[in-house]
Amino acid sequence: MLNLGKDIIDRVVQLVETLDHELQAEILKDTLNALVDDEIVTFGEKVRILSLDISRQIERGHSDIRALVQNEWSSSLDLLTLQWAISQELIEEHAAPDNADQRDLFFTLRGLVAKGLLISSEIKCLLAGGYPDGALARWRALYEVTLVAAFVRKHGPGVAERYRFNQSFVLKREADNYNKYHDKLGFEPIGREEMKEIEADYTLAKDRVGRVFNGDLGWAAEALGFENKVKVGLQHLEQDLKMEHWRPLYKWSCQHNHAGYRGFGNMLADIGRQGAGYSVGPSHYGFSDPLQFCSITLLQLTGTYIGYPSSTDGELVSMRLLSEISTRLRDILVDK
Repeated sequence: MLNLGKDIIDRVVQLVETLDHELQAEILKDTLNALVDDEIVTFGEKVRILSLDISRQIERGHSDIRALVQNEWSSSLDLLTLQWAISQELIEEHAAPDNADQRDLFFTLRGLVAKGLLISSEIKCLLAGGYPDGALARWRALYEVTLVAAFVRKHGPGVAERYRFNQSFVLKREADNYNKYHDKLGFEPIGREEMKEIEADYTLAKDRVGRVFNGDLGWAAEALGFENKVKVGLQHLEQDLKMEHWRPLYKWSCQHNHAGYRGFGNMLADIGRQGAGYSVGPSHYGFSDPLQFCSITLLQLTGTYIGYPSSTDGELVSMRLLSEISTRLRDILVDK
């Protein structure tokens, strides 16, 4: 990193050789420190200028890709944005029921659809930026939220309560694990008072539901007729909801979240790209699948929520409109 130059060092040595030994050492130390400090400042300035230059170059390239995305996919992205906006307004205005049990389930579903709207918005942003594989990976999360929402609604308030209390078990497990490794992470441990609150919530949840659930989806075991020792997976929820046909697409989307081997040309961003290599930046290829998956799944999630406990005539009309938008989006993508 530092390149002071032999001529500079030689001149410093010649200068200090004319002085007594102690003064030589002191001056040599101060002089070299000053040179090093100056070189570091110069290097830091060079890095700053270089980073700005590289950032501008990369941004110009990305801007060109985003322009291609808009040119090729704007009609589809606009329809997805319209669907999202109508869904958001419909969800926000859906009235809560008066019945206490129904209200608990209603607000459980509301939290799930809010998460789904956020994920859908992230998918739109990733697509607009030219990242179809990232969008597909986020669709995986949207699909999981939709499955859970549909399962909770189908099996009623008791399952909704178990679903909510399960968070206390998850939080306790993760807090214990964090405190076990906080030193190696270089972080402070969770404080005693906060751990007391976590443990109190854990105990309350355990007393309320009668046991600690097995795994993240253990809250669904009883509704599925499973013993607690059986570890529930998403595939069990799919089977219960008759949504098994989505599993191949779900597993396909998982490849972008996990570290399994993928050879050249196996990413959505590679579709239509010339030559071998790995995509490491934005692309204007491969948008059809994440666009269509997001649209369909967002429609399913919105319908799950708007249908509970019942829908008004206006809401039914809005759902029909959303279905038409999703169909129109599909037709555009089929023609691509």
